[in-house]
Amino acid sequence: MQPNNKIKKKFHFKINYVCRKLINRMCYEGKKSVCERLLSKTLIHLSKENKSPLNYLLKAVTNILPLVEVKNLRQGNRNTRLVLPLSEKRALNIALTQIVKEARSKKASFDKNLAEVLTECGQNRGQLIKNKESIEDEAIKSRGLNHYRW
Repeated sequence: MQPNNKIKKKFHFKINYVCRKLINRMCYEGKKSVCERLLSKTLIHLSKENKSPLNYLLKAVTNILPLVEVKNLRQGNRNTRLVLPLSEKRALNIALTQIVKEARSKKASFDKNLAEVLTECGQNRGQLIKNKESIEDEAIKSRGLNHYRW
């Protein structure tokens, strides 16, 4: 499912907003200053590979933004899968949560893992891109059940 240009323009975020949200998503037990240092180290790692790390961060986040969400609905004795369009904030929240979860699952230091995940997302490859494509494929398969929405 290829998004058209109108949908891509819908998900245009400011860089500072995305950085703030990413720092808040990375926070663990309220240690915001630690997360700010980790993000600055990550941006240093990205600047060694790319010219503009903040634009690359924005590009990586927009590459993995989901357009739709698939939810389960129980009606009677059967479960149906509903396709719901996402708002900008919800899509950004899901994308940043997936980035942080993927970076935490790896074994090296968090800043290097985060830089690696962001480079993979910026180049349209990696596990998060595969997850996004599988969700979109599932949404295409279950779009016939959209009349159950209310």
